[in-house]
Parts: sequence; C-alpha cells; structure tokens
Amino acid sequence: MIEISVIICTYNRSDYLPAAIKSCIRQTMDDKKYEILIIDNNSTDGTEKIVRCFQKEYRNIRYFKEESQGLNFARNRGAAEAEGRYVAYLDDDARAEPDWLTNMIKTFRRQNPQPVCAGGCVRLDWEGPVPDWFPQEFNALMAFVDHGSSGFYLKYGEEGHFLIGTNMAFQRDVLIDMNGFRTAYGRKKRRTISGAETELVNRLLLQGLPVYYSPDAAVTHTVVPERRTRRFLIKRMFGDGATQPLMDLETERFCSTPLIRRILYDMKICIGYYFQYLYRKIIINDPQSLTHYLFFTQRRGRLSMELRFLYDPEFRPLWKNRRQGLRVE
Repeated sequence: MIEISVIICTYNRSDYLPAAIKSCIRQTMDDKKYEILIIDNNSTDGTEKIVRCFQKEYRNIRYFKEESQGLNFARNRGAAEAEGRYVAYLDDDARAEPDWLTNMIKTFRRQNPQPVCAGGCVRLDWEGPVPDWFPQEFNALMAFVDHGSSGFYLKYGEEGHFLIGTNMAFQRDVLIDMNGFRTAYGRKKRRTISGAETELVNRLLLQGLPVYYSPDAAVTHTVVPERRTRRFLIKRMFGDGATQPLMDLETERFCSTPLIRRILYDMKICIGYYFQYLYRKIIINDPQSLTHYLFFTQRRGRLSMELRFLYDPEFRPLWKNRRQGLRVE
C-alpha cells in the first residue's frame, strides 16, 4: 500500500533530474510504501527519455506530461495523480536525504495535533565556493531554510518562519479539498513570481489547520549555474517584490486602501531606494551598494504588480475580488 507519493515537477532540468530521482530511490523507506511521480511540464531536453530509463528498473516511478505551463499546474497534477495518503514535493534540482520520507511520515504520525502540512530544512549546494559578491542575507531567495534543530508549529504572520516548496508534504485529501496551489502564483517559464507555498500555508493556518516545521526531514537544493549570477538575484528580487501585493490581498489594511494611493506610495519609496543606491555606488563607492539596488528592485517589483492589478487580465480579477476571504486585522 502506498503511504506517500513523492512529486518531482520538472522543466528542462535533465542535467539535475537524475540526481533528484536517485535520491528518492535510495530512501530508507520500503519502496513498496512510496511512489515517485515525475510531472514533466513540457520539457524539450530529453526529460521523458531519462525517466523512461529509470522506469525500466524501478516500478514505483510514474511519468506524466502536464501541458498547462506553470509550476503550480504541475504541482496540482501531481497531487491529482498521487495514490499515497501523503504527498511530498521535491524540486528537480534538489536531493533528499536518505531518511527524508521516513522522517516526514514520523512527523505526520507522531505530532499532536497531526499536521496537515509539514516542511523541513533546505541546505544549499553552490557546487563550489559561494560567490564573493553574494549577500548572505538573501540566502532564502535561493531556497535556504534553517529554523533551528527543534520542530514547531507555524503561526500566521510570524516573521521569519516559512516553508519552501522544494521540501514540503501534505495530507493529500486536505490539499485536494483546498484546491491545491493557486496557479496565479508561482513560476511560469521566465516569470519569477513566487509565493504559492506561502499563500497555501496561509490558507491552511487561517482555517486553524496545523502546519509543522520538521528539521529532520532535510534536503539539499542545488544553486544551478544560471542562479549564481547578479542578474538572476536581481530578477529573483523583482519577483519577490511582485509577490508581496498578492500576499497582501489577504489583509483588510491593504485592500481598504485605494490602489492609486498604494501605487503613488510605492513609487515614492522606489525612487528613494534608487537614489540611495546611486549615492552609495557613485559618491561613496560602497561595496554593499548591490544590497541597496536589490531593495530598489524589490520595491519596483511590488509597484509593477500593483499596476498590473489595473490592467492585466490575469491579475486584475484578484484585485477586483479582493474582499473574498479577507483576514480582518
């Protein structure tokens, strides 16, 4: 009987996918008790051929092609196809520790109240030295998670405590009942909007459902070459900023303020950050000027999303229907 289904959503990551699959094959759990689902989100790099080779040797691997482009379409397809009581998500450029699934199952079974969602530690593999220019305070943007050695239940709105999709598991029936991950969030090809995991966790917490951080359920996430650049970090920071208004749609404070006022306020902050950056870069030659440029970029991303609430057919309905399911502050 399948207890837990591992879901690996992948898009053109054939160089790293085999390591992710192998780490799931090498779990300490009996392979009859779990399955590995590969959800191919329209890869063009031979991903299917790689998976088919694994399937010849391992019977608990299943392959699906999800044609709707976007990470969260793939995540939801995986949950729909899974046969396990629990579903666990692993990125295609990550590697699970051998006891990952065993510790996930222990978390669900032994904690009281029983979590409906659990996530764990995510270590980073830079495949070499960390670049000298990289500001360590932005590790979380590379999917780093370490909340200490003790497990705990998350609380809504608590600063600094979060889970990341490369290492998350759910009770499958609850995930299905919640309609899974919202597809307006998350990556689509080159789009860097994030927040789907946070949004889903927030929905669970607002309904009083327990979400748990389990440090023993650990994975290692590779910082792939295209992410080891200033350009990627800037792009990622822009996406983080663009995600913030989507998260704010949950709150009365944000939704009750006229959108134009929000736009003008963030425009002012954005300009201020940019002049701070120019001052530190040009006038005083501050080596930390990149950090200030990143904050400018983050605010610019926020501003861009607020503008998209006005005209974008994908995001305008979210603002229009913003008062549905609000959390009153």
